[in-house]
Amino acid sequence: MNKRITHIITTGIVVGLVGLPASAIATGGSTGHSAAAGTPRCHTSQLRVSIIDREGAAGTTYWNMALRNVGRTACHMIGYPGVGLVDSNSRLINVLVQRSPVTPALFVTVRPGQQAYFTFGYPSLIGACPSHFSANGVQIIPPNEFQRIVLRTSRFDVCTPSSGVANPQVWTVRPTPHFQA
Repeated sequence: MNKRITHIITTGIVVGLVGLPASAIATGGSTGHSAAAGTPRCHTSQLRVSIIDREGAAGTTYWNMALRNVGRTACHMIGYPGVGLVDSNSRLINVLVQRSPVTPALFVTVRPGQQAYFTFGYPSLIGACPSHFSANGVQIIPPNEFQRIVLRTSRFDVCTPSSGVANPQVWTVRPTPHFQA
């Protein structure tokens, strides 16, 4: 597997904006919501994305991913990042990445040098799906942002969403590396 990953920041379409009522926001991160309320939203320009590990279960591959704050000040995120699959030319592939309703949206404060985390999963049991396509990376748009970060990876195959095959999914940002129910 090619571990070489290239970051490209370009202007992208608005994907993954989250409008949540206050009652849907739980406290997360290293500080409480009231203490962190004064922190600005994290902007794409101060974030770098990486895959921290890959796991597989029941025909699905999961990427646990990190958004590192490389800025000089703390910032916060709430909700879902926008995620899309890209081809070898970093063009968006027309396939819907659905939001998993399993995890609540958390107010996550990210200090300089620290990370917030999220999970991306896609159906990958190629022999069992009727058709598939190849991707060469993902585009990430941090919650409530407008610019994308393209994370190029080695080529990977994804089952084409159809009857019986789920769409790729993304989970909300969280303060811990691994999903905890």
